[in-house]
Amino acid sequence: MRMIREKIVPYWIILIVLFLLLIIPLQAQKIDLKQQAIDEFKNGNYPEAILLLEQAVSKNPDDAEIYYNLGYYTHYLCYDSRPLSGFNERKSDEILEYLNKAISLNPMYGNAYYFIGVEHGVRFLSAMIEGNIEKMRTEIQSGYEKKGYPDWLVEYAQNMLSSCAPNAILFTGGDPDTWATWYLQFIKGYRTDVTVIPVGLLNRPAFAIVLKSGFQDIIRSVPISWSNEQILNMHPYKWKTRKIEIPLKKSELEKFNISLLDSIMEWELESNLSSDSRTFLSAGRALLADIVETNNWERPIYFSVACPGLNKIGLDKYIQLCGLANRLLPIETEKYEIAINPQEIEAALLQSESYQKFCSVKKFDIPRASALLNNYQAVLLRLAKYYTEEGNINKARDILSKMDKYISESCFSFHPGLKKLKENLHKSIKEVEK
Repeated sequence: MRMIREKIVPYWIILIVLFLLLIIPLQAQKIDLKQQAIDEFKNGNYPEAILLLEQAVSKNPDDAEIYYNLGYYTHYLCYDSRPLSGFNERKSDEILEYLNKAISLNPMYGNAYYFIGVEHGVRFLSAMIEGNIEKMRTEIQSGYEKKGYPDWLVEYAQNMLSSCAPNAILFTGGDPDTWATWYLQFIKGYRTDVTVIPVGLLNRPAFAIVLKSGFQDIIRSVPISWSNEQILNMHPYKWKTRKIEIPLKKSELEKFNISLLDSIMEWELESNLSSDSRTFLSAGRALLADIVETNNWERPIYFSVACPGLNKIGLDKYIQLCGLANRLLPIETEKYEIAINPQEIEAALLQSESYQKFCSVKKFDIPRASALLNNYQAVLLRLAKYYTEEGNINKARDILSKMDKYISESCFSFHPGLKKLKENLHKSIKEVEK
């Protein structure tokens, strides 16, 4: 009888197949869970996103991105999704724990440092509301020491403050251009004459009361006509677009050589909320308008160049570029040909001392914050364009030369649109020189 010999598969092949059968589904599941969490977060479902990440991290405890997202998403759950629940120190500790874990797994995880800085900023703000200045200083110092506000960002904040006149009110646009600025004021004592107001916090009654009364010698009070009771009861107000008028003082008319026809500054304040057929003005926008109106040109008012146009409440045509901040003026700046202030821009941004830390971004980038650095090039290119249009080609060329020296693209890759604008300016200069 003929014997049929069975082929025996080597045991090591069996082990590999079993390994792949077990590992591949786990890897796919891990990826699916993480992606599902990202999708849920994008849809505003923060609790669901966090639950998915908690499952993902149990399957892969060495994934830095999962821990980063846990800190990131929990931060938004606490302060965006449920703002009325207030500051919770236990939750804040949890957020920092997640972010610190992400950094321990990946020490170059720049955006994890960003949220560490933001979280210490939130703790700083909570201490401000409590009136605890020592805790404020501790938290903002911790944000800096933990690299939440890197030196290049602090330098940016310093240059922004340097763009403001003495005793100014400065509206900032968000976290990156706010916390580093407060670090300079509360820890370094730099430019405490400027009152820094993050636009996003104007709808918070406790912060508005601090603004109205001031805080020790560091936060100067700002002019607010609302009573404390009105501030505590702030809410969206029924509103249809209407004009706000501020009569100009004789001194303002003479200072800017304003025609009597323009002796009343007016702007249209639009609603920014709606429900069915009704329109409303948000509490934050209403308070911003009140500060501008009540100030009555007593103190200089500025908007950070990072402050979105929407937050300027229709005041765009009244602003003058002065560096990393736009100054609010009582006249239409384009009409009077003063939309840019070359002298103040040069004083703030055309000195080598303004960029001592700029290149440190090359070794320590925080993508969620470093986009601010594009503003250096945007402002200086506008200045160069101004001189080109004035026919002062030597000045324009000098600015472009200093830009290459002070804010080299070997240190930071600027936005492609800015690169194109720079190329076009060089071409314009060459055309004039022909």
